[in-house]
Parts: sequence; C-alpha cells; structure tokens
Amino acid sequence: MIRGIICLMKEAYYKSSSKRYISHLKKLGARIGHNVTILGPSRSLIDEGRASWITIGDNVILSAGCSIMAHDYSWSVLRKSHDVIAPTGGGEVIIGNNVFVGINSIILRNVIIGDNSIVGAGSVVTKSIPANSVAAGNPAKVIMSLDAFCEKRKQKILSEAINEAHHLKSLNGGKDPELSQMLRFACLFMAQPVDETLKSLLYEMPILGDSKDAFLDTLYKTKPLFKSYADFIEYIHKESI
Repeated sequence: MIRGIICLMKEAYYKSSSKRYISHLKKLGARIGHNVTILGPSRSLIDEGRASWITIGDNVILSAGCSIMAHDYSWSVLRKSHDVIAPTGGGEVIIGNNVFVGINSIILRNVIIGDNSIVGAGSVVTKSIPANSVAAGNPAKVIMSLDAFCEKRKQKILSEAINEAHHLKSLNGGKDPELSQMLRFACLFMAQPVDETLKSLLYEMPILGDSKDAFLDTLYKTKPLFKSYADFIEYIHKESI
C-alpha cells in the first residue's frame, strides 16, 4: 500500500508540469525535441513502458488528454480463448516537427505523423498521416491539406476577431475591450512601425510550440488590415449599426 502511495505521488510530481513530464519521458528513453508542450499532462497517457519507441519532433503541441500507445496487449485474450500465445512487441510512434494534436486524441503504435500536420480533437490515429495534412475522426483520415487549412483560417481571422471583441465587450459591461485583451489578433491592426509599448506586451504573450522570437518576427512582417486598433474598433461599431 505504501509503495502504491509513493508511486502515485511520483506520478503526480512528474505530471505536475509539461517540462517535468517531458524530462521524465526522456529519462525513460523517449526522444523529444525542442519547444514541445504537453498541455494538461496529468490527463495524458503516454506509454512509459515503451517510451524508447516514441519520437516527438520540434515545435509540437499535445493537447490535454492525449494518449500515445507504443504497444498492444490485446493478444492476451487469445491464450484464454484459443490456447495460443502470440505476443506483440513495441511499435514505433513518430510525431514530426510542427505538429498539433487536439484534445483527447489517441495515437496507436506503428504510426508516423508527418511534419506540419494537425490532428483534430478526439481523433484515433491508427495509420500514418502524411506531412502537411489536417486529419480527424475515428479512425483519423486526412480531411484537407495544410494549404487549404491556411486559406480557410486567413479568411476567418476578421470574423473571429470581431466575435472575440463582442464577447469581451459583454464581459466588460459594454465597454470596448482594451488592446491588451486582443493581442492574439494584433496581426489585424498593428500599426507600422510597431511601438515599443506594444512590442513589450506582445513579448509577454505566451507562445506555445514555437520560438517566441521567430513568431514575433513573422508577426512584425505581417501587413495589417487596419491602420490601428482604434480603426479596428471603429469598424466593429459601423458593422454593428
């Protein structure tokens, strides 16, 4: 009983942060790159007994509740049903660079997820996913290319920003949101050249699964749709009339 309690305490410690959990998995043999984030590690289930079969590249985000299984024990049923012992070994799981895996997804053994890919929430990945793809479902299947997803997201940026602003306004008692509340949409209204106050705010903004400096460099090179944040707010007011 005491040993069980100690094991639970150790697990709670390892899974108390993304950094600690990644360090623990590396010690068990997993190969994990830079800028990897495991969101909600206490809810994740990564095959510690077969950690050496797992490779995760750079700039990867695993959402809360993700499971990675590098083994299969279903063969245990056969001994009792068919009097046969037919064990399986470990199976590689390779997650490439710049990959996002949605909440509560399951990745099974003998699977490769290619670079620059997105796996939708609740997916069960039973077969490999090619690079530059968006996949979802049970079993997960490619639903569009990354290029198509990029165009889809670009077309929705403004509507997403307007919806966010309206939501924040309702929480602010009818007052327009402050610039600091809308930083994630700075690409729409960031005046050029970028002033130091805004740069300071942006640098404090959390960036997951990416290099902060590289992210901000791309942001600063983006041509905004509006000349300023005030112009963006004015546009929303006109649209609401």
